Amino acid sequence: MGQAMTDRLSGLSTGNARGALLGAAVLAVVAVALVLTVTGVAEGEVVATLLFLPVFAAGLLAGRTAGYGAAGVATAAYLLLRRDDLSGAGLANAGVLTLTRAGAYAVAGHVGALARTLVGAGDAA
Repeated sequence: MGQAMTDRLSGLSTGNARGALLGAAVLAVVAVALVLTVTGVAEGEVVATLLFLPVFAAGLLAGRTAGYGAAGVATAAYLLLRRDDLSGAGLANAGVLTLTRAGAYAVAGHVGALARTLVGAGDAA
């Protein structure tokens, strides 16, 4: 599956391939955010979901270090957005929720960086 995607991206310029990957990420994350909104999920959680976009984009456009840095910023934003809910959840539960979200953001930054490598490999071939 990964090889087929590489073959599809290899015909594109680096900028176009990154644009295509970023566009796909936008569609996926916005679709999830819309479903969350329609089902009545708290606004802060919907915004926290949208924070995956800049994290992935940072990894895709600037590399792994930028992706991880953006994950840290997104985690701080998550803490601010959800502070009232987290304070009512108790320290252990709030810690688990925050660490889980931080890990998910870090994965998004890492995947963005992997996609950057994939696009670069497509150009070199």
